[in-house]
Amino acid sequence: MTSAPVVPDDTGRAAHDSQRVLPSGVSGPLYARLRAQLGTRAVLDVGAGSGLVSWGLTAAGCPVVLTDVVDWRAPVAAGLPFVLADAAALPFADGACSGVHLARVLHHVADWRAVLADVARVLAEDGALCLSLGDRPVVDELRGLLDQASALAERRGLRAAPVAGPDQDSADACLAGLGLVGESSVEFGADVPVTPREVLTAGLGNPFRWLAGEDLTSVPALVAEVLAGAGVDPDRRVLRDRTVRYRTYRRSAGR
Repeated sequence: MTSAPVVPDDTGRAAHDSQRVLPSGVSGPLYARLRAQLGTRAVLDVGAGSGLVSWGLTAAGCPVVLTDVVDWRAPVAAGLPFVLADAAALPFADGACSGVHLARVLHHVADWRAVLADVARVLAEDGALCLSLGDRPVVDELRGLLDQASALAERRGLRAAPVAGPDQDSADACLAGLGLVGESSVEFGADVPVTPREVLTAGLGNPFRWLAGEDLTSVPALVAEVLAGAGVDPDRRVLRDRTVRYRTYRRSAGR
């Protein structure tokens, strides 16, 4: 079990959550689509983070169990079942789950192939994996400010976690070797109102961005310094694209 990063307070999580929330007219159909794939038996949300997606899936009718290496659940998800677990060593029996939700996790683990292997192990014969390798990249002024803030944080001593992981073709090939084949893809998106302070705080305050054990209490001051230097109104709301993409996998015949 890896040690948990130091989380400064709820500021980073709240900012992170503000960018994860899609309008109900988009999130409703998204969660309904995922629920139809994941089923209504035991469903794991592996690397659940703040649990906002788990909460949405639960509201759509999925019996979700959250897992992660650190309990970073937001208040809205605090009452959902949670198991502290390494994504590559899930404490569940073979074939125990009708579905696994795995979003924006594989680039933050030591061995993404081991994670996919364990996910395949816990899936039932007719189970589904809903996998997202990440949101559609956003290139804008806020992206540039976040890059500046990240560079400043590293100059001040914060050590970034290694970021590695598969592209879509590599994930597909690995899963095919495990007997899971891509069945369908979905993409849902909307413009989400955010502030520069939220974007930078969410980026720097995410504990999975840094090596385990890093003290993130300096994040609010770093964010304020970068925004002041850029002459940007930290709390002016702007619309920022957020588009999520998933691919669903099921076990191929005879595997």
